[in-house]
Amino acid sequence: MAELKTNFHGTWVDRITCKQFVESVTDYFENKLTAVDRTSFEAHLAECSGCPTHLEQMRTTIASLGKLTNGLPELHPKARKELLAVYRKWKAHS
Repeated sequence: MAELKTNFHGTWVDRITCKQFVESVTDYFENKLTAVDRTSFEAHLAECSGCPTHLEQMRTTIASLGKLTNGLPELHPKARKELLAVYRKWKAHS
């Protein structure tokens, strides 16, 4: 992720920027970060004054959006697949 190092619980790990942190939040929630990247993510979380707030806002948003679907029809599987493909393509190029 980065070239600078920080000591986190006695282990030297890559230091990441706030931008890298924000870009990794979804992968963090989905447990898609490698062990090394997850440790860098958590080290940043422990050191940064703003990113913990962002992480909590994302958790709150996800929890709130989950509640919005109650009583609404589910998205057609084909439409869901197409939306996810568009999102993943966008994320890969941003």
